[in-house]
Amino acid sequence: MHIGTAKYWDLAADTADAVAALGLKADPGGLTWHLIRRSLQKALLNLVDEAWLHRAEDAPQPPDELGERLDKAIAKTTLEVSASFFRQPGSLPFLELSAAWFEEWLMGSGFDKPKAVSISSRLRSYFVFALNQEWRAHPDLYAPIVSASTTPFTAAGERERAWEQYRAWMDQELDSPMFGEPFSLRQLYIPLRAFYHKASKDFKDSSTARAEGKDAKRVAVDLTTSLLEWVNRTDKEDTVRVISGGPGSGKSSVAKMFTSQALADTPWRALYLPLHRIKYKGEIVPAIHDYLERTKLLPGAETPLDPESGETQLLVIFDGLDELAMLGKIAQGTVAEFVRAVKDFVRDQNTTTLRLKVILTGRTVVMQTLESEFRREGAVLHLCPYFVPASDEEKSRYERGWELLNKKDQRQDWWCKYGEITGRGHQGLPKHFNKDNLIEVSSEPLLNYLLALADQAQTLDFGKDVTENNIYSSLIREVYDRRWSDGKHFTVQGMTKDHFERVLEEIAVASWHGDGRKTTVGEIKQHCEDAGIMRMLEIFQDGAENGVLRLLTAFFFRQAGVRDDENAFEFTHKSFGEYLVARRTVRLLEDIADMTERQRTKFNGWDERTCLEKWARLCGPTALNPRQWAFLKNEMHRDRAKPGDWQLMLIPLVNHLLRRAMPMEKLGLTDFLAMRMQSRNAEEALLITLNACALVTERISEIDWPNSAAAGA
Repeated sequence: MHIGTAKYWDLAADTADAVAALGLKADPGGLTWHLIRRSLQKALLNLVDEAWLHRAEDAPQPPDELGERLDKAIAKTTLEVSASFFRQPGSLPFLELSAAWFEEWLMGSGFDKPKAVSISSRLRSYFVFALNQEWRAHPDLYAPIVSASTTPFTAAGERERAWEQYRAWMDQELDSPMFGEPFSLRQLYIPLRAFYHKASKDFKDSSTARAEGKDAKRVAVDLTTSLLEWVNRTDKEDTVRVISGGPGSGKSSVAKMFTSQALADTPWRALYLPLHRIKYKGEIVPAIHDYLERTKLLPGAETPLDPESGETQLLVIFDGLDELAMLGKIAQGTVAEFVRAVKDFVRDQNTTTLRLKVILTGRTVVMQTLESEFRREGAVLHLCPYFVPASDEEKSRYERGWELLNKKDQRQDWWCKYGEITGRGHQGLPKHFNKDNLIEVSSEPLLNYLLALADQAQTLDFGKDVTENNIYSSLIREVYDRRWSDGKHFTVQGMTKDHFERVLEEIAVASWHGDGRKTTVGEIKQHCEDAGIMRMLEIFQDGAENGVLRLLTAFFFRQAGVRDDENAFEFTHKSFGEYLVARRTVRLLEDIADMTERQRTKFNGWDERTCLEKWARLCGPTALNPRQWAFLKNEMHRDRAKPGDWQLMLIPLVNHLLRRAMPMEKLGLTDFLAMRMQSRNAEEALLITLNACALVTERISEIDWPNSAAAGA
């Protein structure tokens, strides 16, 4: 009760003195009750501290009789301390009573019912974790309990106790607030589907098939079921699984949830290792030992990988292979070296008997280059989105498992859960998100959640004309800020948001100028140099090339084959690239406006010929497509847009173009056909950009047509 009035009980008081003050005897029964009481107290305090920001500001204090009600309820409960209690401390009967009381207390303290239910339902795991923490803090005081029963928390000694504490920590991690919300990952998690490539009859393995440009048939599976079946197999040759997916596809959530499930449902010990916190220096065992020493996650236990005293069945989950940093760099060689070291280590551990299995997770853009390391069919699992469109083309890609993907739109399940725990009452995907042009966004776990954040925070007013541009701009900002994680992705540390977006625009243009979708690191570097933004990559002291690779890792990209002896990359969601091309086109409009004004006032800007040259370089190599055109029109409605000024600025450029044509001779092209096609593309882009401005101003553009055939020409 005092927690609510900020009159915190002195949890740091000397425990032995507290036992005496409560009038408890230092016997097993009294000590056990004190252990339970303090642990419950800490659990309640931690939950309230985490959730207090979500309380209504004008909430009254809860009535005093609530505290008396809890006392009476617990007083009627008999606690029997036995070996089963130590194995399953979360099964104490009074925890259910306490959770019900806590829910009522939260509502009386200013929390609405969905938040109160969400917070109180996590009491069990918080209590178990606090129980372990309290025991570890005062082992000597509670020693009589050991003598009176069995070894604490499990019957097998120090190692078992350490693993029980680790399991309690993992459970609390899954029940901790997600992204600062009053709900947890476990409450919102949707089990994902995945697919693997089936080896083609004409090729030794699926990676060879894709190297030849032939996409092997896919097999869709329920990811959790597939992994559990694999863990329970006894094949010493099948000991590694790779989970591949784009940023925000759910890799880390899968890794954490499966760690907990493996600990609960299989005889295997499971160890979750976030690679961004592993100090890997060429040797795996010392790196893991160092991490466990620093975090104290397995106190009192020997290194689980020790060949003599280690675990006989251990599953290690290495999460975030793309975040394996060495000396602040991302190096494909470092990642490949680590993967080979893992494979060698697994093989050595399993020489005489099967004792070690490994799961690796990483982003698609990194994992695709490593698929040749895992030739066994089904070893590489690619995460599927919440929703897979039921097209004939998509269906033809699957040899088996299509029904698993086609029968359920997981977005509906996610929004129902989200609506329930937030009290927003969603019965499925909201209508304003249930649009064909938002399928790519709403189907990805993280982007879908960011949509929900925007919807809940009302940063986008869906009652008005919210454009896709508003949504994509918000998503890119969220990806940069990474509010759902510990801050910015380490690959863009030091880069401002404006620079991040500016380089993304140039990557999009490089893809657009390529074949409409794919580009290479060399092409991106050249575009950045031509655009004069190479300085934005200077923050990456390991060179511009690695800087580009960092950005490809930090955003929604995947590898897309090889072009001109270089790995090619593409946007995971094509619409991101189309939106960024429209933004880059508008940025050029802003530059032209600035430089023509400088030419008018100071004579050191751009004349019409130079403006058209800049325009042809951007809009000439590839024609704008209808989606880019739609994004371009929407850009005219943003706050910074000046369609009236731009319309007046573009008219003289069109007039100049009609008399002297595009200055294609300045672009360094030697092929007349290429000049003609690029001129056509640039002219069309100029015309429809002028139209985009006119649609906003609703003014006719007064063009000075030199003759009656000029418009058609």
